[in-house]
This record gives sequence, C-alpha cells and structure tokens, in this order.
Amino acid sequence: MKRPLSIILLSVLAFAACNDSDDVYPDIITQFVEIQSDAQGALTQITTDYAQTYQISNPIEGYTPQTTYRVVCGYALQDDKATIYQLMPVYLLRDSTLTPARDPITLLSVWQAGEYINMQLAPRTHGEAHGWGFIVDSIRADHIFLSLHHRQGDDMPSYTQNVYASILLSHINEYSEEKKISLTINTFDGPRTYDVK
Repeated sequence: MKRPLSIILLSVLAFAACNDSDDVYPDIITQFVEIQSDAQGALTQITTDYAQTYQISNPIEGYTPQTTYRVVCGYALQDDKATIYQLMPVYLLRDSTLTPARDPITLLSVWQAGEYINMQLAPRTHGEAHGWGFIVDSIRADHIFLSLHHRQGDDMPSYTQNVYASILLSHINEYSEEKKISLTINTFDGPRTYDVK
C-alpha cells in the first residue's frame, strides 16, 4: 500500500529516550531537497538544491517506484550517507496565471537556492485544503515579476500552520539565467516584494 508523504509529516524516526549522559545526538541538517525512490518504491537518495547527492542509510519503503518528491528533510551525514530523521512535504508550485488568487498569508521566509525559489509560509486555516501556485504578473526583457497564488477558499482562518513551497525556475514562462525575478506575496500587512534572483 502506497503511503502519502504526509503520513511522515512530523518524523520518520523517533529519537530513542536514553538515560546515559554520554550519548551524543547527531548534528541534524534541515534543507529543502529532492528525494528519490528506487524501482521497489523505497526512498533511497536525496539531492540538495546545491546538487549534492547522498544515498540514504535507512531507506523508507512504501512509495511510488522511481519517483522524485520535493521535501524539507532533516538528516545526519555519516560516511557520505544520509540518515533521515524528518520529512515534511513541499508544494511544488505551478503556473496559476489563468486563475489567480492572492489571499493573504503570513510570510516567514523566502530565498533562492540552486534552481528553486523556496518559501516558508504560515496561512491561517481550519484544516481545509488551500490552492497554491504562482502568477506571472509581467515579463520584461531582463526581469520577470511573479506573485504567489494563494486561494483560501472556504477555509476558516482559525490557526496558523507552516507550509513549505518551491518554484522551479524552469517552470516559469520565458525564464532564462540572465533574467532577474521579483516575487510579490500578499501578507496580512499588505503586499511585500522580494528580489529573489
């Protein structure tokens, strides 16, 4: 049975409780990564946004074979292998220019890394699904202007929830390495624009 990535939203492995003060916990690296499954549907490899690839020392079974997932991954490195401690799903945003919505959210951070624009967001929710994507506002010879697409729908704004999202640069219409990119995000304090590339 295939397991959705959200089943391991909070952690893949639980830290074992211990009473021995000499035990040392590993240094955990937390990054946006691509995680790949093998022909048997086990997650076996991660690739960071800076093109560093590591084999997974504790493969995680039950996924679609030969599939790449976008996740925030907490892992420890030893002997150039990654031990996975945490996986959190990431929305890989698609072009939503034809059906735009700019419902406000709380923005925690936005940055460009490798071939991605990454975001940590905090929408107000009551647990219903939201719509996510990006909007191409305008394209100039040397500059692309984007907005975050966020559709609240009928979800009541009861509490905040962390959401991770990425835009793959090659998914942006007319993108080239020479062009600058600005991203506008509608927050509860008004629109905020960031030069992300």
